[in-house]
Amino acid sequence: MKRVAGGGRDMTVIGLAVLGITFTLFSGCALFEDERTAKGRKLYNHYCSHCHGETGQQGEGFNWERMSDPRPKNLASTAEMSTFSDEEIFHTVYRDMKDTTDQKVIDDENYFAVPTMPTFKYTLSEEEIWSIVGYVRTLHGMSLSYDLETRKKELEEALQV
Repeated sequence: MKRVAGGGRDMTVIGLAVLGITFTLFSGCALFEDERTAKGRKLYNHYCSHCHGETGQQGEGFNWERMSDPRPKNLASTAEMSTFSDEEIFHTVYRDMKDTTDQKVIDDENYFAVPTMPTFKYTLSEEEIWSIVGYVRTLHGMSLSYDLETRKKELEEALQV
């Protein structure tokens, strides 16, 4: 049997290339993000990762050890996060935690947001919060389903009245 010089090395290089491409595709590489998701990732890393961690896993954020219960949700858990609508996640980020007019906040201690989460109502625009929601959806393998274009049209029409 005649061995071709360098044939084994070529197969190794090809194997590594296939492995690298596969890893990139399945790891949510930033190269394949749309503009909104990329913006959401940047905002999430700046505003949210301190408590929720870089990948949304419980225990990752550097504030985790100092936080009181209930601690942040596991944003990487499809089982947990699929029970919340995009709108619920948006309102969790947006809501003013000092606002006790929301009866659900008062009555339901297991409600998605907890009083330990700060509000971003005064820090981020609605568009920025939706970008974060879109990115958070990628952490547990889902995507944003809320119709942002219709929401933009509603806001534009409201301004014209």
